[in-house]
Amino acid sequence: MLSYSSKCKSKIKNCCSCTNLFRITQTKSRLKKDNIQGEKQANKTHYKIGKNIREVIAKNGGTMPEDLPTPKKSLKQLEKENNKKLKKTNQ
Repeated sequence: MLSYSSKCKSKIKNCCSCTNLFRITQTKSRLKKDNIQGEKQANKTHYKIGKNIREVIAKNGGTMPEDLPTPKKSLKQLEKENNKKLKKTNQ
């Protein structure tokens, strides 16, 4: 899940990252609260919560994640550049 998150963050804005985190926490909470067992039921719950959150975004006139502009550089590229700068300053 972490690598998926990293890829997502490189393509979406901060508000969308917050929405994604909200979806994750709501899903975890529902899985625990309702004692949902099994991968199939967990996936179904995850899908329903994601769908509900997307409906709220659309209803409130928000921008859907796929409609947000893509940054010029990915998070991975920025991290790589930053690491190079840090290595140069530490030498």
